[in-house]
Amino acid sequence: MFRVLIFFLFSFFCSVVFAQDNDDMSSAIELLCDVPEVSSSTIGYSSNQDQLVSLGLNECGTSVDNSAGVWYFIEGSDQDYILRMCGSSYDTKLHVFQDDGVDITCVTGNDDGNVCESSNLHSEVSFYALTDYTYYIYVSGYGAAEGDFMLNVSCFPF
Repeated sequence: MFRVLIFFLFSFFCSVVFAQDNDDMSSAIELLCDVPEVSSSTIGYSSNQDQLVSLGLNECGTSVDNSAGVWYFIEGSDQDYILRMCGSSYDTKLHVFQDDGVDITCVTGNDDGNVCESSNLHSEVSFYALTDYTYYIYVSGYGAAEGDFMLNVSCFPF
């Protein structure tokens, strides 16, 4: 009985400590150049469409749909970035927003990148990240699509 209790407590602890909690822009997870691939999911998360519409950012390269999404960020450091969703299990969308500390503006977005061997429904964006700006990346799906994703990060110093 004691072992069963320990197992359940350990399982609960791991699910709380290691759970992804980037369902909102304010809890975005940092993307780093030395970690070229992030494997995660949008399943069970909420849509941030209402928040982005209220900021006037519902169109950013492609529309922001009502699908579940998660947030990441990059601290600008005068580098080019390419983000790809190759290997994802659903029809993905990517949006990139720039925060200068006062305003958040659209940088780019993409629905179907047509660059992945896995599917032409996986997204790709490229952008230049200036120093002194934070770039927020919203990973979501087309329509109401959600699923497991692979976010590939490529960095090219200027």
